[in-house]
Amino acid sequence: MTDETKTTPGVTYFFQGEGQTHPLFRIAEGIPCRSAREQASELMGYARDLSLTGLMDGDQQMMWASH
Repeated sequence: MTDETKTTPGVTYFFQGEGQTHPLFRIAEGIPCRSAREQASELMGYARDLSLTGLMDGDQQMMWASH
């Protein structure tokens, strides 16, 4: 099985906090792993940019958005 044919299993759920019963979001089933990694990397880059800009500008809204 090559990297292009491997897909996400769709079993990981992300919850917003303790005691929550509905997932905030989840990893969908059948997404090519390479695409999933690329999207995750892009989102992490955006979060990093928001964090740095929020810190440099003292903007709490950007800091919260990065979280």
